[in-house]
Amino acid sequence: MSEQNKELIRKYYDEVLNGRNLDAVSNYFADERIVEGVRRGCFSYFTAFPDLHLSLDELIGEGDSVFVRSTMTGTHDG
Repeated sequence: MSEQNKELIRKYYDEVLNGRNLDAVSNYFADERIVEGVRRGCFSYFTAFPDLHLSLDELIGEGDSVFVRSTMTGTHDG
């Protein structure tokens, strides 16, 4: 199970955060309120940091939980 969850995190980072595909957020969260909140938050980051990139430095999975250590880089433009 933990390998599947780690792969889900990788896909989320690639598709939504680094791919800037806000339409795909609903593929990762079931609650529509959370989906809209994540979309608004990501949009704010993408506007302020047009070259934003997130790197996955470490993923540790245990059961249903995944720990993520990542690095965010970008130039503030807002």
